[in-house]
Amino acid sequence: DSSELIAIYGRRRIGKTFLIRETFKKEMIFEVSGIPDGTYKQQISNFYNKILKSSKRLKNRKIPNDWLEAFSLLEEYISGIKSKKKKVIFIDELPWIHTPKSNFTSLFAHFWNDYCKKETI
Repeated sequence: DSSELIAIYGRRRIGKTFLIRETFKKEMIFEVSGIPDGTYKQQISNFYNKILKSSKRLKNRKIPNDWLEAFSLLEEYISGIKSKKKKVIFIDELPWIHTPKSNFTSLFAHFWNDYCKKETI
């Protein structure tokens, strides 16, 4: 009845992503994977494009300028999903998304504490 945050880590190429996708394929509402060696703008653009692919109703939104706006867009997307079943958000390769000076981890923590912990997503 509450939101949970799960971190999975381990050696590369052992099936962590496969495990998550197979276990939660029916509940997965959003999935994004970091771009290896991607720039800040590329990571934001990738995140934005994944939201647009997941939600046609947000297609007229402009690309976020920063992670605060990106997480706000994700909140809007999640809030628009009316479902009683569990909703899973999968952020794969998170260290790649956290580029220097992006404040990704701080703003992700804010998103989690300010939105996710209050919701039963």
